[in-house]
Amino acid sequence: MRKAIAIFAAKMSAKLIKALKLGNASSLPGRLALKIYPSLLRDYAGTLADGSSSVRLAVSGTNGKTTSVGLLDSIYEVYASKDNLISNRLGANLYYGVATAFALSMSAAKQKQDFILEVDEAALRSVVKDLKPDLIALTNIFRDQLDRFGEIDTTRRFIQEAIDEVKDVNLVINYDDTKIRSLKSSSGSKRYFYKLEIADELKSELNYEVSDKDSSLEDLDLENDIDEMYLIKAFLKKITSSGSVFDLIYSGKSIEVNLNLPGIYNVYNALLAASVFIAYDCPLGLIKEGLEAYQGSFGRAQNKIINGKSSNIFLIKNPKGCSEVLNLIKLDQNAMNLIIINDDYADGRDVSWLWDADFELLAATKQDSVDIDFVCSGNRAYDMALRLKYAGISASRIYVEEDISLALDYASQNQEHRSLNVLPTYTALLYLEKILNLTESIGLKN
Repeated sequence: MRKAIAIFAAKMSAKLIKALKLGNASSLPGRLALKIYPSLLRDYAGTLADGSSSVRLAVSGTNGKTTSVGLLDSIYEVYASKDNLISNRLGANLYYGVATAFALSMSAAKQKQDFILEVDEAALRSVVKDLKPDLIALTNIFRDQLDRFGEIDTTRRFIQEAIDEVKDVNLVINYDDTKIRSLKSSSGSKRYFYKLEIADELKSELNYEVSDKDSSLEDLDLENDIDEMYLIKAFLKKITSSGSVFDLIYSGKSIEVNLNLPGIYNVYNALLAASVFIAYDCPLGLIKEGLEAYQGSFGRAQNKIINGKSSNIFLIKNPKGCSEVLNLIKLDQNAMNLIIINDDYADGRDVSWLWDADFELLAATKQDSVDIDFVCSGNRAYDMALRLKYAGISASRIYVEEDISLALDYASQNQEHRSLNVLPTYTALLYLEKILNLTESIGLKN
C-alpha cells in the first residue's frame, strides 16, 4: 500500500512541477517517493531475481554519461519495446534522480521492466547495491568537481567499490582510458573493451591523442590478454562539425555507422552504446539503426532556434569536456559565444577548472577584432571573463551580464553574428531548459 502511495505521489508531483513550469521533474518526485517508501529500488531488484529482465544497465564515468544513455535508449527502441524501459535520460543521476525514473515509469502491469541508467560516480555504489545491474558501462575518468570528488584516484575508487558491490557483474570498459581499463571485476564476470582507431589521413588534421597518458597508474599491456570476442573497435574515417562516419568492428564483422553528433568524444559515446548491446547479443545492423536514429541529448551539442538565431548548446563541467567543446567551436569564427558559469552544488563550488580548460583555442582567431563575440554570464561571470582575458582575448570582445535571461537576449539578438554557441554549466543548463523548453527539441526521429 505504501509503495502504491509513493508512486502515486511521485507522479502527481511531476505533473504539478511541469504544469507550473518549475523544471523537468527529474529529481523531486523520487525524493518524495523515497520519503514515503524507502525500499522502492530494493523492492524492484527483488522482482528480477529470476533473471528474466534482459537489460539491467548502469552507465557511469566522468564525461559522456547522458549522451551515452540517449544513444543506448535509441538502440533499445529498435532492439525491444521502449515502453518497457526505465531510463533517466535527462541526466538526473544521483540516487534521487534514479528513484524518480523508477517511480514515474513503474507499472503494476509491467513487473519486469528493463532499465538503462546514468549514475553519478559518487552515487554508483548505493544505486548498484540496491538495483543489482547485470552490466556496468564506464566512459572515462577525468578531473571533475574537485571539491566534491577530490582527485581522479578518488573517483576511480568510487567506481571500483561499486563494481565490488555486485557479484559477477559484467563490465563495458573504455580501453583508451588507462584509469578505467585497469578496473577489476570478479572472476565470474566478462569485461568488454571498446577502443577507437583513427584513419591515418585524419590523424594530422585532428591532432587528437586517442590513448590517455595522464595516469598515475601503471599502463597495463592488456592487448594480448583480451579475447577478440570481447574487443569492440570503431575505425574513424570521417568527421565534420555535424557528425562522423566510422566502421564498427567486432568479432571479424564490420558495419559502417553515420553518427549525427559532432566531436570525437561522441564517437566514444556511440562506441560505448554499441559495446553494451554487443554484450547483450544485439545484431550489428540493429545497433547501427539505433545509433543513426539518435539526434542528441539535453544540452549536449543540441541545436535550438533562439530568437530566430541558430544556436548550439554544449554543457561544460570540467577541463577535458570543456576543451573538447572549445576544439569543436573554434572554427566557427562568425558565432557569438555565450558562456554561463554557475558554482552551485551540482556544478561544483570550485571553478578553478576553468584555468585548466583550453580557452586559448578561441583566442587564435580575430585577435584584432573590437566586436563583442563573447558574453559571460552566471554567478561566476566575472571569473569567466578574467579567464578569457588571460587566454589572450581582448576585453573589447567580452561583455559581462550576470543575469542569464538578459545575457541570452543580448547574445541571441546581436545581428553581427550568424550563429550562437551557448556553453552552460549544469545548473545554468537547467535554467535554460526552463525558459527555452529545450526538451521539446531532443529525442529520436519519428
